[in-house]
Amino acid sequence: MTVKNEKFAISTKGFDDVIDITQKIKEFVSFSNVKEGIINIFVASSVSGLIITEQEPGISEDINKLLSFMIPVNKLYEHDSRWHEGNGFAYIRASFFQKNISIPITNGALGLDKYQSVLLLDFDNKASVKNITLSIVCNQDK
Repeated sequence: MTVKNEKFAISTKGFDDVIDITQKIKEFVSFSNVKEGIINIFVASSVSGLIITEQEPGISEDINKLLSFMIPVNKLYEHDSRWHEGNGFAYIRASFFQKNISIPITNGALGLDKYQSVLLLDFDNKASVKNITLSIVCNQDK
């Protein structure tokens, strides 16, 4: 079994920022020359999450509207009472999303539907840099 890793940092604006990271993932898969395997995408952040969805107009806005209704920014959260960061809502919102996603690699290509994208969601109340780790697991040394 072979594991190939790549890490990259991405700047976010916070405040429900949505960033499509699909192209970066596809480039790593292509560069790795792996024909069959699995890629795992991991974001090392407690106020962020990952989703796979179609990146079409309205999806991001609909997600943000739902989260604003369920987990409003202007509510008092115990986290804020203790840490005084004002981002308790961000931790709660992010808890509904995965920190890692696995996708098959078949015939050297990322196993997504042609309209699907991998999106990084950042819910924090400030801009920051998020660290993403890509790990390919395969049975070849190519």
